[in-house]
Amino acid sequence: MTNRIKLLISVLVGVIALGLWSLLEHPPRVLAQYMGTFSQQLDTETVSLTWGNTPSTQSLKNLGQAGHTLLIPPQTGGGAGCSIVLQGSGEETNWVTLAVLPHPAITNTTAALSAFGSYPYYRVVANPNSKTCTAGAITAYYVGYQFPPSAVLATETFLDNVASLSSLFPTGTDPNPYQVLGGQCYNPSSVTGSISYLDLWDSATTPTLGTGYFYEIEIGAATAHDFDMHSFTGNYILWAAAVTTQGGTTPVSSAFECDFQVNRRGPFTTYSSH
Repeated sequence: MTNRIKLLISVLVGVIALGLWSLLEHPPRVLAQYMGTFSQQLDTETVSLTWGNTPSTQSLKNLGQAGHTLLIPPQTGGGAGCSIVLQGSGEETNWVTLAVLPHPAITNTTAALSAFGSYPYYRVVANPNSKTCTAGAITAYYVGYQFPPSAVLATETFLDNVASLSSLFPTGTDPNPYQVLGGQCYNPSSVTGSISYLDLWDSATTPTLGTGYFYEIEIGAATAHDFDMHSFTGNYILWAAAVTTQGGTTPVSSAFECDFQVNRRGPFTTYSSH
């Protein structure tokens, strides 16, 4: 057998093998994966504000960030009712509050806020609601993240004995966004079979019993009730009262023993404004 014939036989065998392989199922192609390094773009800024009786504002850069943190070391000045907010806007006129520090008059604690949101404009404001604040300087540290970091809701538990109207926030003179996750109330009444009602309001000023409440639930005597508010978003101050009848105006004689789980700081998972 000549070399030419051997070569032709080899080529023929190869063609047949390739044809048989093309008829068989085989895994799809895997696109090449990038194996290089990866880093997140950051915008870091120092925020300098002052406490006073009018808002103090500093605008932030926009480098396309979608996540935000604000670190506020111990400060002097401020006071109850004075807050710091991180806000975003589409046109520098209407601002959405992304995170709140409700009462930053702290002398030995560092506060950290986290927020999500993509807007053309960002700013930090001290005393956005023009409250009476003790004079003082504020230095805070902002970081904007290209991709939002993981963050946990900064919830607080507020305990109260509820009968007549009461504000559930200890610094409740400053209306800011918040979210109610849920709560529990116990009706200590000894009157067997009696039913009383828990009412909740979102209001910047003291509401009126019997009208304007956004939530009402009946609670029987010697009974505890758990309620899930599904992250209800309020824009002002959370108020509560316990009354003797549905939509009534007479407070109970034995106050409900309540606790509420509230996110007043952020990040807010639903729309919040003010």
